[in-house]
Amino acid sequence: MFKELAYLNIRTGNIKAAVNVLIENCGEDLASVVELAVAFDISDEILWNAILEKSVGSSKKICKLLRYAEVYSQPGKFIDAFDDDACLSDVQTSLIDMLQRLKL
Repeated sequence: MFKELAYLNIRTGNIKAAVNVLIENCGEDLASVVELAVAFDISDEILWNAILEKSVGSSKKICKLLRYAEVYSQPGKFIDAFDDDACLSDVQTSLIDMLQRLKL
């Protein structure tokens, strides 16, 4: 039912609400959120900004997002979303994997 609600939000021009519906109903399954956003032709920037807003301050969530860095036009925003007091040892592996996939 949430897919229909997201679609109705898109049709009425409320893209941000549609993205929030997808994020809230797919939970930790970011692949499903991305797939549905692509199916509904949701802008890359709107999608990732909403996902990042929901993840700011949670190193665990942001580490999961780093897996998708290469499909986002501004992967540096993932790094900006980490708290200033994030422990490097907790995120090091995810950051290294992201940088290798981006060939940096």
